[in-house]
Amino acid sequence: QGERVPTLPEVIELVRGRAELYIELKGQHTPGVVVKALQAAGFADQAIVGSFYPWLPQRVKFLAPTIRTSVLIGREVRQENFIEWALAVEADYVHPCWEKASPTPHKLLTP
Repeated sequence: QGERVPTLPEVIELVRGRAELYIELKGQHTPGVVVKALQAAGFADQAIVGSFYPWLPQRVKFLAPTIRTSVLIGREVRQENFIEWALAVEADYVHPCWEKASPTPHKLLTP
């Protein structure tokens, strides 16, 4: 409908003072760009950067050790070895993505 997707700096300004951000990395060149944008905006302490590809948050951690990172579980990282992956890349969080783990993913949850 003619609307454009906002840039990361624009999103940061929209949420500043109201929310933190969870940023999912998709491509191999995204860690550096995201780190620079977060640092330039003074928002590095208000974001978590994650990916299904554990080497991407690992690169974020290398570039900016204080930025919180997350490894998404489900594609590259399977549930059997997610703790090892998270520790190996120094992720602060693991993010289980169960949507495709079963035709009825809600039944995988326990009370």
